[in-house]
Amino acid sequence: MPLVCGCILSAAIAMTWFLLAGMEYFNEIVLKHSIARYVQAFDHKENLFYYLHKLFFNFLPWSILLPFSIYHAFKMKYWLPLVWFLFTFFFFELSTSKRAIYLLSLYPACALLCGLYLKDKWSWLAGESKANMFLKIFAFLLACLPLGGIAVLLALQDETVVQFRANPSIYAYIAVIFTTGAMLLYALVRKYEKKALFLLFTYLVLVGFFYNSCYLPVIDKAFKSHRLITDNLKDLINGRDVFLYGDRSAGLIFYIGKQTNILLNVEDIRRYSKVDSVLIIPESDARRIVSDLNMLYRPIKKVNHDKEAYILYVGKGGGT
Repeated sequence: MPLVCGCILSAAIAMTWFLLAGMEYFNEIVLKHSIARYVQAFDHKENLFYYLHKLFFNFLPWSILLPFSIYHAFKMKYWLPLVWFLFTFFFFELSTSKRAIYLLSLYPACALLCGLYLKDKWSWLAGESKANMFLKIFAFLLACLPLGGIAVLLALQDETVVQFRANPSIYAYIAVIFTTGAMLLYALVRKYEKKALFLLFTYLVLVGFFYNSCYLPVIDKAFKSHRLITDNLKDLINGRDVFLYGDRSAGLIFYIGKQTNILLNVEDIRRYSKVDSVLIIPESDARRIVSDLNMLYRPIKKVNHDKEAYILYVGKGGGT
């Protein structure tokens, strides 16, 4: 009963905002972006098995333990993390619109499952001969991973790799990670169970810190940042109105740096093409209305962002 009352109270508090914001906001957020997106996706359409590989790669290296952890939780009747994991995963798996960030609420349950498994099974894993051998092989691979990273950094001449090489702190990170991996291997060989567990967690924390402080900033700048689009607009938007069609991302609007108007349909495009304006539209959307666009706008440039390409147009009422 307290759980039911708590859910009702939480829903009532949340609904207060929707009542104050009005029906238009409710229709947009709840009906369109929650219910309609779930049952009949209008973007981010992925296949049924999309979350299987996303969960595996995003939760590495713990995802290696996850199948054993789920079985162990079922066997030991750890119902809270087990039900949390299964309900959340299958709820989003059945959605027609899928994005990796939707699984964020799943990872605490995954962490609980793996933590409970390690708490109950670590002594057996680190001490039993066959399991200990697999852990030694795993630790050896972890120790070799930084060395492989250095080889890749020195061998490849890709622009993104060159940016990594330009950061001298990367080599210090790699040295510390390698040392921790080697110490983990030694602890497993000598069967120091507690030290091995501590070193394993230390290694993974270091890798996570490296991932967030060194890897993600470079990848974001090279592939993910909306600045890949807006850096091409600096001279183009001076004295012109800016319009978006098909992408209403808050990040894109933020980096444009001036008032931006949203076009919802072809009629809006026809109406605003009469003024000196810039239109930003995903290439996939542009293909569907290419005839209207060619009559009303001039394509200026094509830019790539993440998995999508964007076309920058200037209204024919204006000039380039």
